[in-house]
Amino acid sequence: MANRLIPSLRLLCYQCLLCFVLWYPSVTYAQSADVLKAIASEKIGEYDQAIALAKEQVDKKTWNEAWPRILASNYLTLGRNAEALATYESSIERFSDSLRLRLLGHRIYLANNLKQKADKLVDDLTAQIQRNPWRYSTKADLVPLGEFFLIKGEDPKQVLKLCFDQAVQADPKNIEAYKAIATMALEKSDAQVAADALQKALKIDEEDPQLNFLASEAWTHSDPNKSADYLQRALELNPKHIPSLLKRAQGFLNAENYETSLDVLKRIESINGSLPELWALRAAIAHLQGDYKREGECRSQALAEQKLNPIVDALIGKHLSIHYRFAEGAQYQERALKLDPNYQPAKTQLVQDLLRLGRESEGWKLLKEARTGDPFQVTSYNLQLLKGELDRYSTIEAPGFLIRMDASE
Repeated sequence: MANRLIPSLRLLCYQCLLCFVLWYPSVTYAQSADVLKAIASEKIGEYDQAIALAKEQVDKKTWNEAWPRILASNYLTLGRNAEALATYESSIERFSDSLRLRLLGHRIYLANNLKQKADKLVDDLTAQIQRNPWRYSTKADLVPLGEFFLIKGEDPKQVLKLCFDQAVQADPKNIEAYKAIATMALEKSDAQVAADALQKALKIDEEDPQLNFLASEAWTHSDPNKSADYLQRALELNPKHIPSLLKRAQGFLNAENYETSLDVLKRIESINGSLPELWALRAAIAHLQGDYKREGECRSQALAEQKLNPIVDALIGKHLSIHYRFAEGAQYQERALKLDPNYQPAKTQLVQDLLRLGRESEGWKLLKEARTGDPFQVTSYNLQLLKGELDRYSTIEAPGFLIRMDASE
């Protein structure tokens, strides 16, 4: 990537920015009553109301970068991606210093199948930050700055220490900082770090549906009942909260309750009918039901607006593997990696599929590649530990059997 920081300069860049942030006077902006009303509408799933409030202010050219962000974000939620793009491109010149708006622009470009523009946005922003770090030197910029560094693939531990933790220290009630910590941790399969951040955040605002959803994700494996309670609470607060509805649909799918899962997916379609994950889950259900024609149709629909979106095949393959269809699951992960060779979730899942299929040499080789690409992913780290243990074992082979045990046994 052009203008990418070389490793020896990355930490220096973090530290320089942090020095500016700590030195520069803290700037806070009191949101107007109208902005707070729009945010409250979005929070409870009244997306059309939030759009109406924001559009009125955007059309009036009110000088507040929150308005185009609220408008474009709600357009994205409803799958109105072209309108989100138009809103962003008509607003970014007026609010060119808004890091939050630019990060939203990155999402908007990807949603509109404009990956080259998304990559260019990152390159341009990298150069801009390097040239003029003072422009992003307020404490309010710490969270979006950390999110930007994560997009660039920087060290999550450094991002946590120098951005998100600093944001919490500057404002212990910074909900967005806690969300950023939890989201980053969950992406790296570190549920404990996510749970710790979310417990603090929920003491501040227990009526935030996104916080409750993230808490449900954090407790999925360690306490399924607690996870279910958080998910239920998220949907009580916002019955149209798409991440929560997707999680519920996947839960029914995993339990082989396909009809109920499809009912939940219908609810999602009524909110955003073009959502790739919606059609990916329908494709997985069709495959498990043996309706391969329908599977292909759903997959095509999932990729209709984002041709190179690896999430689609990775999600289908993940659910096939959950149902012990490891060979089919592996094929889908391989498809995902053809679309994006650097998509780490597909690599990690494919490693597990290959090992379960007995294709160990391929699996361990891919694990090494996955660890190189993302050394902070907990699942791949645990797999590396497993390999170290297995390497110490003696192996006995017989027709149809492969037995590993400690040499002393």
